[in-house]
Amino acid sequence: MLYTEYKGEEVRSFLLVGQHGSKAQLWIDPPSPTGEVGVHAWDYRRRREDYVTNVGALESCLDQALEVAEGWLRRPGGRLNP
Repeated sequence: MLYTEYKGEEVRSFLLVGQHGSKAQLWIDPPSPTGEVGVHAWDYRRRREDYVTNVGALESCLDQALEVAEGWLRRPGGRLNP
């Protein structure tokens, strides 16, 4: 699910839900004046990954963050789900 607003502010964030109800969130920051974009992945608990990229490499960076978040959903807390 893509969210475009949070507390009245424009955002780009989406929620991933795993097979057993575990969740992860990915979001991107607006581009800075120099063209850098922050990409973030969070598992709503203790794991978080932050990346900085440029607009031209954004798709690749999002793919990387998605892969990390999906890995968390397959193994919440570091354990392999059956």
